[in-house]
Amino acid sequence: MKKLIKSSRIYSHRGLVDGAIVVDGERVLKIMAKDAIPADFDGEVVDYGDSRIIPGIIDCHNHGFLGWDADTVDPNELTMFAKGLASVGVTGFLSTNGKWAHTLETNAMTYEYMKEKKPGARVFGLHMEGPFINPDRRGGFSDGGMNPPDFELCKAYYESSKGALKYMTLAPELEGNMEIIDYLVEKGVIVGVAHSNATYAQTVEAADHGLSIGIHTSNAMRPIHQREVSVLGGVLLDERIRCEVISDFYHVCPELITMIIKLKGKENVLLVSDSGSMSGAPAGKYMSSSGRPVYIEKSGLVHLEDGTISGSSKYVLFGIGNLVEKLGLPMEDVVIMSSLVPARVLGLEADRGSIKEGKYADFAVIDDNYDAIATYVEGSVEYDVNNKEELMNPEFKKNLVELF
Repeated sequence: MKKLIKSSRIYSHRGLVDGAIVVDGERVLKIMAKDAIPADFDGEVVDYGDSRIIPGIIDCHNHGFLGWDADTVDPNELTMFAKGLASVGVTGFLSTNGKWAHTLETNAMTYEYMKEKKPGARVFGLHMEGPFINPDRRGGFSDGGMNPPDFELCKAYYESSKGALKYMTLAPELEGNMEIIDYLVEKGVIVGVAHSNATYAQTVEAADHGLSIGIHTSNAMRPIHQREVSVLGGVLLDERIRCEVISDFYHVCPELITMIIKLKGKENVLLVSDSGSMSGAPAGKYMSSSGRPVYIEKSGLVHLEDGTISGSSKYVLFGIGNLVEKLGLPMEDVVIMSSLVPARVLGLEADRGSIKEGKYADFAVIDDNYDAIATYVEGSVEYDVNNKEELMNPEFKKNLVELF
């Protein structure tokens, strides 16, 4: 059955439209102005009033949400993870692993999982953040999340995924990683840099080999110095490199986010969450699966006992609100960074990333507080605020030590 989805604020590929989206099955059939809406539409009519409809968010860097973990061999956990993400406007994501306890099995399971449409946001593949990263820039990684560059191990990771591995983060300055970059790029894997102490020259050399993403730009990167602009300067200045940005204002201050967007342009920035399984949980002290205490402050900041930021408690939709309401960026520009650029990076632009005739009907309906009202994935309502399904992992509550 066709659907006519009405709103006075639809952020389409042509700009802001007061009208309706006609969905036929999985795809957008037509976008029409208000005065062109038929009085006798043959199908379901849904009127969202003045609520905004934005393109579905594509999150390329997400480790978990609402107590569910990307590092799993359980397809049911991956489904609940995907359903949780749909509740914050995400229509597609890369499942990001970084613990390595059972990576080959996780990769194989994810490949099988992607063969069929499942509830929630769509899994577009795997992002491996590490393990070939620099211990001097480990950030929130424990020793188990790092490994010296090992070509055969990298090959095993890719082969176990049967092509589901789409994205890998590494530190190019480590001996052996240039060979790994060459291998991954030849396989079509997007290579990014973070958890790195690289110099500017080493970063440019890596870009010569095909590295193309600055992972959570400025976090876990050697900072700029007036006599050596380092890896951060490299990702900002090299036109071949796009930049991930976590716009929760905890990881990166608003002023630096403004600088990144001005330097790179909205066409070269992709918003990510870097969320973990603790994201969306109440403020408090928790014990992580690695046995380390992790704190979620009432502000939303997530950190380890020594104060090191460890992932994010927020999500891309929260960051969209920051950029629009606090930095004053136009929504039309921000949705390019949250949807269209990630779609381009993943090679999905022909079908996703904007509300456009012929593309999949992937979009989120949001209120003025940047909370999702409904999320449509390939024309199907995968989240409805009126559906009271419990999305938080009940087992996760056992990790809670103290509420704040």
